Amino acid sequence: MIGKKNELIKYLLEQQEEKKFEVKPYFEKRKLNANAYFWVLCDKIAKVINSTKNEVYKKAISEVGIWEDKDYTKDQYKQQVEIWQRMGIGWFCQYHYKREEELVSIRKYYGSSVYDTKSMSILIDYIVQEAKELDIETLTPKELAILKEEWD
Repeated sequence: MIGKKNELIKYLLEQQEEKKFEVKPYFEKRKLNANAYFWVLCDKIAKVINSTKNEVYKKAISEVGIWEDKDYTKDQYKQQVEIWQRMGIGWFCQYHYKREEELVSIRKYYGSSVYDTKSMSILIDYIVQEAKELDIETLTPKELAILKEEWD
């Protein structure tokens, strides 16, 4: 394995044009049926509360989703928010606080498309609880456990 890593590093260093690479942990993608179930519940909740499934989704993301706080200058703030939100529905920002006179902090939420199995499981558990509180029929705990097992 070390030989292959060295070959890769050598190859990257030999490249003539400048490139940018990102190395991050590998997470197995979740199955489509877990995602589909999540969206079915978002839609059912939206109908009961007279909202949209996208708004229900964004509320779930803001409650239990993945986020990071980032500081920007006043000049960078609007541009960064626009760039971030182009990624999708769940990729949104909230003004967080002003750190200093020149810096604005925003909370940047990640859309569920990049969630690993554990993060998506938390999101689904949240939306199931929301549905139950509205007397919306959900999978039984056993069925939900089977759905989650299929991710692994």
